[in-house]
Amino acid sequence: MRRIIAATDFSERAQTAQTKAIAIAKQLNAHLTLLHAINQSFFGRIFAGDTRQLAIDSTKAKLRAVLDENAVSGGVCVEMGEASEVIITAANELHADLLIFGDHGEFDLLDFFLGATARRTVEHSLLPLLVIKSERQEKYKRILLSTDFSHHSKEALNCALELFPDAHFVLFNAYLAPNNVYANLYGVASHDISTMFETLRAEASEKLSEFAAEFDIPAERLTLSLRACATPSDGILEMIKSENADLLVMGTKGMGSFMPMMVGSVTDSLLRRSPIDMLILKR
Repeated sequence: MRRIIAATDFSERAQTAQTKAIAIAKQLNAHLTLLHAINQSFFGRIFAGDTRQLAIDSTKAKLRAVLDENAVSGGVCVEMGEASEVIITAANELHADLLIFGDHGEFDLLDFFLGATARRTVEHSLLPLLVIKSERQEKYKRILLSTDFSHHSKEALNCALELFPDAHFVLFNAYLAPNNVYANLYGVASHDISTMFETLRAEASEKLSEFAAEFDIPAERLTLSLRACATPSDGILEMIKSENADLLVMGTKGMGSFMPMMVGSVTDSLLRRSPIDMLILKR
């Protein structure tokens, strides 16, 4: 992780994301670019000609002051345009390794555009994305990785280990299991349901142990957990609460125990509903 971009709209949540980005950049001795997109469709009639350049220059000066005040190596980027497009273009041009930005969710009108930006950027970017959803500034202590055992999950865990090597990791699999109603509906006899659940859990447990064995995580900083569920996002949210996790890590293209059609919807659901920050890798 040599180059990090932190996008800001100067909202309170974006300021929290900016502070975390500065801390991570210092920790990794990485180059940090602070980025702001001026919404041209919103302000196009105000910003024209010299006024437009004045707005860009003024915003750049404000962002440079943040870098100077925090003694962090980096640069600034201010462009007119739709936020997610500006972020993705800058990430490609600067060869960024990580994007960081805040997200309030779709029902906070003051930060509606940044919330929508988070989801559009997740959809179109192939870079690791750290989406800040909590105002907590402490280092991440307990990280929940939702895995389906795929290569994409492995990449996500490797990224999290590189960024936060001292945290405790909870490796979790929300394996799909039908409830009794559906099991009976699909012809599974009642006396076979418990056997079926035991088999599904045993298979998931074996895969989870094999997955964890591929990483050099000390036993005292590792927890393995399983949960049978019909809706993966609900299972993940329950685990966040029960494990008191402060960061959720996901690789969004895995096709293991998640049905392919659910992968995108699970990530989108968690972007809206997760109470904690999310590190998302999409390949």
